[in-house]
Amino acid sequence: MKKKKFAKLFYSGAFCLSLFFASCGKEETPPVNNGGMSQKMDEEGLTDKQKENALPLKGKVFGELSVVGEEDAIYCNLPENILNWNSSIPLCRDPLYDILYYVDENIIYAVQNGKTEAAVELSGRRLFCRDGKLYFLLSSSTKTAVKGAKSGNILCYNPVDGSVEVVLDDVFDSMTVYQDLIYCRKIGEDFGFGVRMDYCYYFFDTRELIAQKEQEVMSYSVGIARYGKDFVGWLYGPYDRSNPRKDWEELIEKQGIDPELIRLPIGAHLCNFDGSNSRVLEGIKELPISHYIKGNHLIWLSEDGLHNWDIVTRKEEITEFQYGGSGFILVDDKLYSTTGYMENGEQKKCCEFAVVPSEEGIGQIWEFFTDNKQVYSFVERSNEDFSSTNRLYQVDIISKEEAISIIPLIDFSAWEEALNDCDCVYRLTELSKE
Repeated sequence: MKKKKFAKLFYSGAFCLSLFFASCGKEETPPVNNGGMSQKMDEEGLTDKQKENALPLKGKVFGELSVVGEEDAIYCNLPENILNWNSSIPLCRDPLYDILYYVDENIIYAVQNGKTEAAVELSGRRLFCRDGKLYFLLSSSTKTAVKGAKSGNILCYNPVDGSVEVVLDDVFDSMTVYQDLIYCRKIGEDFGFGVRMDYCYYFFDTRELIAQKEQEVMSYSVGIARYGKDFVGWLYGPYDRSNPRKDWEELIEKQGIDPELIRLPIGAHLCNFDGSNSRVLEGIKELPISHYIKGNHLIWLSEDGLHNWDIVTRKEEITEFQYGGSGFILVDDKLYSTTGYMENGEQKKCCEFAVVPSEEGIGQIWEFFTDNKQVYSFVERSNEDFSSTNRLYQVDIISKEEAISIIPLIDFSAWEEALNDCDCVYRLTELSKE
């Protein structure tokens, strides 16, 4: 069932103080490219430290590589994989060389024409491909060492010569790569009732790292979803104490917050990096943190269902869907979420975590990703020594009748109650390393 309307939206943790950012607002203030933390580069675009840190001819894959495709003009990963700052983004397809990179058990693998090779023996997250190279955020350095690299550095892997380079010496909590810049986030000062998020931007054309411009009074922010050269963001207004909210009044009383500093979201907009050329997206009062743009469509899930907002016509289509989870992805009009599955407008309740045959130590599905062909999930696995590793699985939908037919008899009792309460099963399959 489909309906068209201007819907009530939700936004998690949506408040701002003009002097700092606590999970929104100043966190997403756009940059102004007029100076900052610049680094001297040579004619190849590398600093002296980057040259020292380079790891030549390590991890070269697939022999000689030929360019077989073209990159998107803006995005360096599929937009539906980039829902927010906190997602892990453990895979990325490089369209130039037609290589799929993915992270599994602290190694980055490369897949081409059905063949899989270990590319980088490092644990990485938030994978992006640009100009035939793989960019990622280093999670740890317990495997192959890259000289001078620290957890939180942005690294670049070149499949042509197998080198790994440290792009920036700074340590980041998250980053997103586009064709023109790397959008970087650092965790700053902890205020007790909120954590400051600091942002800076590395421009590929000028090869500079620029600190964000701070607003004296919070009025707008910029997210990571892009529409051409524009960013989708939030508009903010002052907290109205004549219409009090219990949570904010408690914060004002207990923390001594000046109510004049509180800013709440009042709408969404498209704008340039510096907030200029702002165009209000009429009818959208609040926008959830997890959303993306595909073509002319702004897409998100809320309590109302699946929202599809046409940026050109400014019309919204909402497909009813019960949603209360953390992750979703829409592939070929099939919606995968942590609270259900939908195909042809029909919602089905799926077991949130399922491995057939069953595996011990498997965690719950929190996120979904795609390479435009298959759907994947990054799941935490508990080991016998109480440690854990993140594993990437392919996700397929199967009926519960098919699940019953392949579940080992010894495991059936553990599955029976869950299967009785669902319509289908997310079957998780390990990715082949052969």
